[in-house]
Amino acid sequence: MKYSKPLSAITGKCSAGLINGRTKTAYIQLLNVAVKVAAMEDIAARRFPEDNEAKHQRRVANAATSLKTMVEQMQSSVSKQIAELRNQINREIEVATRLEPRVSGQEVRSVLRGLDESERMQAIKESIEGGDSEVLSAVFHGNDLTSGFKREVRNQLVGVYQRKMAPELFDELETVSELEESSGVFFGVAEKAANSAFDPKYIEKIAEEERRAVEAQRKFEEASE
Repeated sequence: MKYSKPLSAITGKCSAGLINGRTKTAYIQLLNVAVKVAAMEDIAARRFPEDNEAKHQRRVANAATSLKTMVEQMQSSVSKQIAELRNQINREIEVATRLEPRVSGQEVRSVLRGLDESERMQAIKESIEGGDSEVLSAVFHGNDLTSGFKREVRNQLVGVYQRKMAPELFDELETVSELEESSGVFFGVAEKAANSAFDPKYIEKIAEEERRAVEAQRKFEEASE
């Protein structure tokens, strides 16, 4: 099974968090596509005794077309789930770590700007260790000028704080990233399975020969009247 085995290998490597967590629905969709690919490969490998090669290839083409439609639908669905889950978990992290904007934010940022660089960094480290959401919120909602930290540094510091305060939610974010990476490879293989299952030119040739045969039969019947 040229394509079904790689697909099974991809789903088989998925973590327990991906299989059982909020990404479970998407994981099941991947499994369903893998089953469909295996079924199409079985159709291609097993010809009905009464079928000639043309009829068999048409069966394979129909199966591949159905598979391609399913792959497109499932890929769209999984991509949508990834985006929604990432947004949802990020919102939950913000709530759990209490990083909503505060009235005191401007004042806190003003105090931080008044410190020299080493004092400012030490103050942030102490806020992270102590879980001081007020200071981290002020940094999070500031900019380079108002907070005294460049964006990359702000994101890094706030990220350390958030992971410390909400590790389970960060684990879920990593699971969503795992799904994104795995599904990208998975759907690439599934799409190849559908596209390579039959030769479109051969199917066109069969259709053209059928049209000519029907036309020949029509002319014969008209001449017999």
